[in-house]
Amino acid sequence: MLPDRLEFRLESSEKALPALETTPLDFVLIDGAHGFPLPFIDWFYAGRRLRVGGVLAVDDLQIWTGRILLEFLSTEQQWSIDHRVPFEFFAARRLAEGPVGEWLDQPYVLHRSIMPNSTSRGRRYVGYGATGYHLGQAAIGLIREGKWSELRSRMSSMRAS
Repeated sequence: MLPDRLEFRLESSEKALPALETTPLDFVLIDGAHGFPLPFIDWFYAGRRLRVGGVLAVDDLQIWTGRILLEFLSTEQQWSIDHRVPFEFFAARRLAEGPVGEWLDQPYVLHRSIMPNSTSRGRRYVGYGATGYHLGQAAIGLIREGKWSELRSRMSSMRAS
């Protein structure tokens, strides 16, 4: 017997998810279409409806789009990767609510943006400046919160990359 709260929608997620009620969710499984940008659309609409403490699971990490979503969420302060099985799936817990943010506020996007690699000297300097500014802001926040081990960990990972 199915629970009363279970509802099935027979349409693509990019159509169904934006139209769903805004009831907070405890669990979201992304295991549908894996072509670009569909897993990101699923995360954008369903993931933000997760309550704090809710879990997002993404299947099929052997496909590039799932791995990129894992890499992105691994750098976001609002998410914690609780479990991952290479080439299979990962599960992330939502730690906080908040907006998706602009690209300068997203470490994954900022670190991989084309400005530091640009052939234009001006764009490279803007890229390095923006990266340094945001990394400095993050470091100051960790220092204020007394999260010294987190600061050391981030600095170690920066040196490695």
